[in-house]
Amino acid sequence: MSMERDGKATAHKLRITAVILVTAFATLLVFSQWWGRKFRADHTVGILIENKLRITGVTPGLPAERGGLLVGDQIVAVNGQPVSSNSEYDRAAAGYQAGQPAQLQVRRGDETLTFTIRPGVEFPWGEFIESLAIVLAYLGIGILAFLLPPPDTRKLLLFMFTAAIAFEFALPPFSLIGSPMVELATGVLFYLFTGLQFATELHLASSIPDVHPWIARRPWLIRLFYVVGIGLGVYAALTILNFVLGWQSFLGALPFGGYIIDYYLFPVWALSLLLLLGTQAIRYPTPLGRHQALLVLLGTSPWLLYALYTSTSGLFGLPLPEWLETYWPLIVFPFPVAIFIAMYRYQLFDIQVVVRKGLMYSALTGALVLIFYGSLGAGSFLLTRLLPGGTSSIWLFAGTALVLGLVFQPLREVFQHMVDARFFPEQRAFRQQLLDLASQLPAHGKVPRMGRHLVAQLQEIFELRSAAVLSLDPATGILSPLAAVVHADEPIPAGDPLIISRQDPGIELLSKIQRPLPVERITAKETRLAGLLEHYGTAIVVPLFGAQALSGLLLVGRKRSGQQFRAEQVDMLSFLARHVGMVFENARLYESATYDSLTGMLRREAVFERLAQEIRRATRYGRPLAVGMADMDFFKLVNDNFGHPTGDITLKRVAQVLTGALRGTDFVGRYGGEEFLLILPETDLRSATEVAERIRGVIEAMVCQSPDGTPFRVTISIGIATLSLESGDEQGALDQLVQQADEALMAAKARGRNRIETYPVTSTD
Repeated sequence: MSMERDGKATAHKLRITAVILVTAFATLLVFSQWWGRKFRADHTVGILIENKLRITGVTPGLPAERGGLLVGDQIVAVNGQPVSSNSEYDRAAAGYQAGQPAQLQVRRGDETLTFTIRPGVEFPWGEFIESLAIVLAYLGIGILAFLLPPPDTRKLLLFMFTAAIAFEFALPPFSLIGSPMVELATGVLFYLFTGLQFATELHLASSIPDVHPWIARRPWLIRLFYVVGIGLGVYAALTILNFVLGWQSFLGALPFGGYIIDYYLFPVWALSLLLLLGTQAIRYPTPLGRHQALLVLLGTSPWLLYALYTSTSGLFGLPLPEWLETYWPLIVFPFPVAIFIAMYRYQLFDIQVVVRKGLMYSALTGALVLIFYGSLGAGSFLLTRLLPGGTSSIWLFAGTALVLGLVFQPLREVFQHMVDARFFPEQRAFRQQLLDLASQLPAHGKVPRMGRHLVAQLQEIFELRSAAVLSLDPATGILSPLAAVVHADEPIPAGDPLIISRQDPGIELLSKIQRPLPVERITAKETRLAGLLEHYGTAIVVPLFGAQALSGLLLVGRKRSGQQFRAEQVDMLSFLARHVGMVFENARLYESATYDSLTGMLRREAVFERLAQEIRRATRYGRPLAVGMADMDFFKLVNDNFGHPTGDITLKRVAQVLTGALRGTDFVGRYGGEEFLLILPETDLRSATEVAERIRGVIEAMVCQSPDGTPFRVTISIGIATLSLESGDEQGALDQLVQQADEALMAAKARGRNRIETYPVTSTD
């Protein structure tokens, strides 16, 4: 348990570290964007130029127009420095200073003219705030999901995707006069982030609300997403480097990577998202899952349409309308909004309690900060009035600040507990109930009793329609019901043991995820668990783990109120499951020395020890004692015809019938193979025969099934003997009693089986 807690703490620290690093990098990029926008604003003159420095456009109202420049002018010098190429002009223009006069010498027709302009425009606060809002929206929704318990691959993918989007929108502007390396770095990072977005968004879309059936059958597609996305991103970055730095390499003969991404990758990306999310929105088995997929699809739709439209227009050489850039925020903002709605309203990741608590705690912390600084201010004012001048007031003020600083965090924790108790009493009570339940289990002794107490308490705590706990034998693969409880108006018969392979898709998923899962995620697999889960009306499947592997299942039914389980409740179920798994494991280890692992009955040595005790008691007080030797008829045929796993299940069911038919004061143990020894204190021959006949009839009526569904029946023969008070010493009495019961059993076998015989055996002649 401590190792698991340490592992969870380490994983949480890693997530926090990742969030801090991503936030720091995004902050650095945002700062670089602010610097880039300011640099560009300070150096803007408002002209467009071609390679030969001919002006092809003059923006109205900007310094170039105010200075008198016209379309068609050719720039020949900047501040007296001759220029003949765009790169030379950029280097010269890098010396512009906002508001300071600059001399531009241009050739207009046959004349050479000099114009004075004052570079610089206002900082584009609207564009910067727009980019910042997009960065915060994407980064915020990604961090919120990533830090929510429990860990989930989808949360990691959402965090990676939203971080890549945030990084892209935090990049500096592409065109910066006189800063070619900044432009180069921006272009390289842009395409690397684009490749990462392609891979992570398609991977995420294939996991909402669960792994898409196409992907489940073709897991190599996930690897293909990353190979294509990151591969094309790296290729585009290399082609930019090759072009800007003038590398003499084979890349110069290949198509520009940005062209491939813009006109070929984008439409493939958009159509893939449409197919993955669209099919899940239509075909997913549960309404909640369909709503989740549909919401994410709606949030992605504006970008899908944009990607398809721009790619198609580019391929056919059609110009893009100017309004696309104006309405760009309306294209990218719907995605984080849709994700938040899917999380908050449709439980993509359950955040309702987190959001409510977060708002409460934020308000609490803010209030304490105000009180803290208010106290400092008031204390400073009073001290300066009471102790004017001197060093004593300074020391008193410093001491007051120190005391307030020391009590701030404890006060915050106290008030936080008060908030929990006042505003979230149901969560607090629920958590305490589960902690109490976990601590009470060992007091119930044997595993079946623990199981009965566990499901009864869970039904009461959650107000469930049903609950069940099943034990998985790691050696035989037999999944057996330990206990089940249902709502009084909806009785559910006890389920039969089930042979299940560890390679079963449902078992593999639970073993891999190791946390509670909604039943839909299990039944979506082709698993033998499906019928069992339906039988118990399961809503959540909670895996139980022993020291090494999956050792059982806790099946939590639906709530009577129809409400969904909150993330906090599921997380607490996960905690409870870890404790239950270890308690069950320890109890089984203790019982393994006394009880048979397959049937749950006393072992041969233990049942003989119990028989010796009962013989001593019966002899001392002169009380009756009966013993029964039971053997299954033709059991070898069950193993031969249906296999040993089916034989093991049949033995287990017969053992359950034997145990259930006895009184609380009776005992039964596995004598060997398919033979059982019954100890019936305070029972004479007639009563023992009645008990044996009842057992025989129940077993004869029991219908068993082979793995292929073929029904079959088994029968049992029983020999009964009673203790003779003249049997001599204790060991002699024990041997004689067992031998007499065995002789009666042999007689039952010889006389046709499926019958009861008593000792002394009467002659059939």
